Amino acid sequence: MMENKTSKYFKYAIGEIVLVVIGILIALQINNWNENRKQYIQEEKLLVSLKSDFLESKDRLQQTMYMQKNVIRKSSELIKMYEGKIPRASNDSIKNFIIYGAQSWYRAEFLTGAYDAYISTGNAELLRNNQLRKMLAEYFSIVKLGFEDQDNSMNLLNNMQNISAPVSAHLELPVARKQIGLDTLRSPKEDMAIDFIFNQDAYFGHLMNRVAVEHLRYDIQKEMLDKISQILAILNDEIELQND
Repeated sequence: MMENKTSKYFKYAIGEIVLVVIGILIALQINNWNENRKQYIQEEKLLVSLKSDFLESKDRLQQTMYMQKNVIRKSSELIKMYEGKIPRASNDSIKNFIIYGAQSWYRAEFLTGAYDAYISTGNAELLRNNQLRKMLAEYFSIVKLGFEDQDNSMNLLNNMQNISAPVSAHLELPVARKQIGLDTLRSPKEDMAIDFIFNQDAYFGHLMNRVAVEHLRYDIQKEMLDKISQILAILNDEIELQND
């Protein structure tokens, strides 16, 4: 009888232990499932935020590239006039080429908020796609450091503005003069100002160099636009997987 009682006790004890272990395993499994679910929710929010930032950055970059292309075109036309390869345009056209071409400068401001927030978490594994993590790191390293030749272009522009400074007030378009309440829609020294610019060899030397630099900047930004499109494609795929 004692042996039977002992045997039953051990079986009961083992059964209790098994139930406790199973309970612990189930609790751990539920906890892991909850943690994974939280991770997926955080990842999905991050993916959506990144997509929003990249769509806005893409739009800004496209607008900048459009304006930059316009700068290159107008600057090139001005150089052709200076070299006598084409006749001088009207004063309004020349002023337009100077103000919105030769002496304009554009740069897209990229959004980095979502990526900065992701980096600040210290949890790189929040994004499970290794390719996406690598592409984001490469892209934002370029954004943070700035584009090649950006400073060079700005320095050339500053040199040009310094040369044109003595006559800049006479090169404003009629609409700009009217906005500040000038009595005349045109400066009485407009012809003199344009002749002054066309006699400044240094001005056009800087402009020629700047057009070359702007071509390089445009090509770099075109590459960035391709990177953005590639990243957006991966983000869209990842968001779709999250919703499946």
